[in-house]
Amino acid sequence: MIIQIPVHLKQGLFLQLIILLFATSGYAQQYNFKNYSVKNGVAQSQVYSIIQDSRGYIWMGTYGGGINSFDGWKFKTLTEQDGLSSNYVYDLKEDSEDNLWIATKAGLSKYDGIKFTNFSNGNRVHKLTFDSKNQLFLATDRGLVKFENGKFIDLLEKIDLVDKNIRTLSVKDENHIYFGTASGFYQLIQENGRYKLIDYGEKNAVMTNSIASITPDSNGNYWIGTYGDGAYRYDGKTFSRIDYHHELYRQTVHGITIDTKGLIWFSTLTGIIQYNPNSKQFSNLNQEHGLTNNHVRTVCEDVNGNYWIGTSGGGASHYLGRQFTTYTEADGLGGNFIYSVFRDSEGSLWVGNSKKGVSVLSNNKWTNFNEQNGFENIKVKSIGEANGRIILGTERDGIYVYDGNSFEALPEFKRMLIRSVITDKNGIAWISTGGDGVFSLSWTNNSPNITQFGKKNGLLDDWTTALHCDKWNRIWYGTENAGIGQIANQKPSIRISEEDGLTSNTIRSFCEDQSGNLWIGTAGKGVCRVGLYSKNRAIHELNSKALTSSNIYLLAVDDDNNLIIGSEKGLDYLYLNENRVIKERIHFAGEEGFAGVETCTNSVFKDKDGSIWFGTINGLNHYNGIQRIPNTQAPKVNLLDVKLYYESIRSNKKIDAKKTWNKWNSIELTHDQNHITFEFLGINQNAPNKVRYKWKLDGFDESWSPESVERSILYSNLNPGTYTFLVKACNEEGIWSKPISFQLTVAQPYWKTWWFLVICILGGILLAGGVFLAILNRSKRKGIEERQKLKMENQIMELERKALRLQMNPHFIFNAFNSIQSLVGTDKEDDARYYLAKFSRLMRSILDNSGKASITLQEEIETLENYLMIEQFCTGNRFDYTVTVEDDLETSFISLPPMLIQPFVENAIKHGFKFGENEAGKRGNLSVRFSEENNVLTCTIRDNGIGRKRSAELKSDSKEIHHISAGLAVTQERMDVLKREKGTGELIIRDLYEEGYSTGTEITLHLSID
Repeated sequence: MIIQIPVHLKQGLFLQLIILLFATSGYAQQYNFKNYSVKNGVAQSQVYSIIQDSRGYIWMGTYGGGINSFDGWKFKTLTEQDGLSSNYVYDLKEDSEDNLWIATKAGLSKYDGIKFTNFSNGNRVHKLTFDSKNQLFLATDRGLVKFENGKFIDLLEKIDLVDKNIRTLSVKDENHIYFGTASGFYQLIQENGRYKLIDYGEKNAVMTNSIASITPDSNGNYWIGTYGDGAYRYDGKTFSRIDYHHELYRQTVHGITIDTKGLIWFSTLTGIIQYNPNSKQFSNLNQEHGLTNNHVRTVCEDVNGNYWIGTSGGGASHYLGRQFTTYTEADGLGGNFIYSVFRDSEGSLWVGNSKKGVSVLSNNKWTNFNEQNGFENIKVKSIGEANGRIILGTERDGIYVYDGNSFEALPEFKRMLIRSVITDKNGIAWISTGGDGVFSLSWTNNSPNITQFGKKNGLLDDWTTALHCDKWNRIWYGTENAGIGQIANQKPSIRISEEDGLTSNTIRSFCEDQSGNLWIGTAGKGVCRVGLYSKNRAIHELNSKALTSSNIYLLAVDDDNNLIIGSEKGLDYLYLNENRVIKERIHFAGEEGFAGVETCTNSVFKDKDGSIWFGTINGLNHYNGIQRIPNTQAPKVNLLDVKLYYESIRSNKKIDAKKTWNKWNSIELTHDQNHITFEFLGINQNAPNKVRYKWKLDGFDESWSPESVERSILYSNLNPGTYTFLVKACNEEGIWSKPISFQLTVAQPYWKTWWFLVICILGGILLAGGVFLAILNRSKRKGIEERQKLKMENQIMELERKALRLQMNPHFIFNAFNSIQSLVGTDKEDDARYYLAKFSRLMRSILDNSGKASITLQEEIETLENYLMIEQFCTGNRFDYTVTVEDDLETSFISLPPMLIQPFVENAIKHGFKFGENEAGKRGNLSVRFSEENNVLTCTIRDNGIGRKRSAELKSDSKEIHHISAGLAVTQERMDVLKREKGTGELIIRDLYEEGYSTGTEITLHLSID
């Protein structure tokens, strides 16, 4: 289908006529302004003065609402109710001691962060300034005043001047005092200690104008704004009018600001006029660009290089530069939803928009093409150019071609969904479609040549998405579900998919960087890259955690080989190193000037000048990287408050915390005031929501905290001592501030102080003296008590010795002595001496061990063997015994309570070996075995005696039975105690039988090994 155009129209004339008939201005693009009004917290809509103080706060003086401070998050208002002399504020300045000076309708006010101090001599103060010696000068309605030591000194008191209503002033020193009135421009100089007036209107008629503002620059020039007659420059000799091209002609210039780049900002009734003294060029900023109001009163440049603009009637604007320019329907676009963008070889910018048509920007004029003027109401999803023709790819309406005269629909593409249009090195157009594969398109003698590549002839998938032509003229195409393919020499080849390392087979966008990498954007799986010209096509995934979103809509590379990624959340600007790894990421969304925020799929175009156009759902955004100024200023960190148990220390009457601007650097607290909250703020007017913090409490924290956006930290239960709280902040560029510090001392409790210790020592000395005297007075009684105590101790010792002796059966001791004595006087005296030595050693070991809580197993075994040897000797050698220890049992390192085994061995000998008449001649056999398993010591005592039942029937010696029974009971109690303390200490007694007859007793003890 061809849309008919009159045949007599020459090529291109149609477009020119349409532009003339339907074009709208393209100058009204939107810049990056943040506007603040009364609704946002500005005290009054008329803002006459703005400054930024040394702490980073923005201060605004309003005409009727007092003053505002702004920390990037919220406004705070101070008025007459807080002590300000008047709510009508003309000017603000900060002195070298961080005091804020306010020029008001009622005089002069000083604010130190806590209170206002007001000074007045009945004058209205219009302007104030400090000279190089930090002396304060005032422009008042009754004269030019020097304010010194709280006094107003009228410098014009002895000078004949008719109009002493001073509107503005500039003071370098007392020989360079310039001021303006409604009658002209003047200077005061000193001669012989007296002031002399120079009236510049006497020699130059233009200096009889009403003067509104005076600002010096660094080159010795003075820039002068007037009421109704524009601006002038005075270089010390001559006055020059600044009205080139009539930009300032007949303008009222309320204020003049010279920024750090040397640019001059004139505040006028029609907005801001910016002037470059070097190039002599002017530019404008007004409501059409996003300024809140055209009646501008003041401009302030902040430490980040951005600008705060006070207006009369619109509040204030924060201007963050022109790195992004936004075009919307209000600027002439056909619609705000931008599907595609492309600049043709003639320099016109083509834009597919949501109002179904295409918009063209040419010579700063927008022209919209639709069914009303030669095109159709269709969505243009992709735009390209080949053979001098503009190719428009549409959504379900195929391809339209504009040849400079008319728009023609190519029937071969009827009802096709066009995804992408590109041109290769030979001027051939390539078109990707949704469902119909890839096409090549060229013309011969105005006849189109079309070749289709589909799945039938080697294409990976007919559902294709993005296209890219590399330096070797190979066409790369993305698919919806099959990854990436290549068409080279008119033949499909190569497949790269998830199997090769792609993060996803669903491809959205392509972009080639200067290093020969093809960057690949996917649907929901982030970005990866592949080397286009290397033999090894390894896939490298970009760190998805560094991205704002992994749902990629578009890709672009700037002139510095950095990668730009568009998503539903805005732009991620990635600065990459030579290995293509992320060094830094900067995110652009609404607050950063990227007004559109959500980008549209592959709606991106890089211009020849390096700037980049982005299509979004909220307009067309133009990014000029040259205009981007990196924020090299670290946030200004302020300690806002210190709270004790959630209450500000400033409200605590016991703590002196009333310091100007919260400049306390230390406090001292009592020992029970140890629940502290620190509140802080890093002021970054550029991006307040991107400030991050680290903190540390020296004396408590071992290292800095992780990065956090939290602006307070609580410390509780602090021990007495001295601590230093440190906090630092970084901006959106990762620039960290130096830490600020605050010292905190938690005092010792009174009972740990030196004076309390001295009192205690003195009290102790007095008490000791009293005690000493009491001892002397009762020495006799004490002697008696000592003797009684000694006697009692002797009795206790005797009882202890008796108790030790009672641990052994007295009959055993008596029989042992008798048996040994029977050998004396015979030829067995050597045996007597041997057994006597053994007996002595046994007694000594029993006495030594009785005072110990535990002994080694080796000591217990030695005691037990001595005992068994003596018992065997005393009983006439009626039984045999063995003591067996496992080979790997370390007896020297195992401990157990003393005399724990002996009572069981004694019981076996005394009662187990009482054989009857029918067992006469039977020899007793006793075995003791020590073993260990799983850290548990096992002792097994086994005899071949008569057993417990028969032994109980024999009561021949009730005393002996009682002694042995008592010994076993005590041992059982000791075992119970061991079990409670250590969880082990088991005693098992088992009778042994054979064919129904008792064959002895087996006792098993289990003890844990420490």
